Amino acid sequence: MPDPLLMAWLAFRGFIAEPSISAAIAAMIMAGLKIFGSPPPRPPRKWLEVPMVGLASYGMVPISITLGADPSWAAGIGAGIGYVGMVKLETRLDKLLGVKGDKK
Repeated sequence: MPDPLLMAWLAFRGFIAEPSISAAIAAMIMAGLKIFGSPPPRPPRKWLEVPMVGLASYGMVPISITLGADPSWAAGIGAGIGYVGMVKLETRLDKLLGVKGDKK
């Protein structure tokens, strides 16, 4: 009888090997590291950016396939979204809506 812990680990490894899941994980790790690197206090809305970039990166696999790239590129694109993309998106939305945020 196989070890249940080994079977659970193999199932988990198979799950995170999917390009869309690895893209979301890469984006969320990158956004989390960016938040940890920022000086305190860290407002709660910054922590909401982590799942937001994960969800945005989850959809990068169909986009990368449409653009003719390999689906494994989605993890790199997701990391880029996690670090740079949402900051630019936030800046553009703030400018569009006329919101004055915590700008440096």
